Amino acid sequence: MKRALVVLVGIVSALVVMMAPVNLGPRAHVAYLCAVLGLAVVISAAVFYWISTIAEVLRIGPRAQRDWWLAALVVVTLLGPFGALAYHLARPAFLADSDRHLDGSLHHS
Repeated sequence: MKRALVVLVGIVSALVVMMAPVNLGPRAHVAYLCAVLGLAVVISAAVFYWISTIAEVLRIGPRAQRDWWLAALVVVTLLGPFGALAYHLARPAFLADSDRHLDGSLHHS
């Protein structure tokens, strides 16, 4: 829910900033500045989310599934905040819990 609200605020702020007329009255100018400030906050939050996701992927490390980890790192890095959102929605299988499961299944084979 929080992510959807942030996306909605970002879209509305971007539309207000792009559609503002050239000659603004005093009240409209304040609304425009609030929209610019809201857009800056949303962009800052997206960049922080992206950087924290890159740090999370690096902290997890390659472990048993090095190829999947490297692919996730490339996706998060190149796609920016959208890649970070995709990473968190997909919950990759190379996380610590699944490594124990993989190690156990390899020993039983």
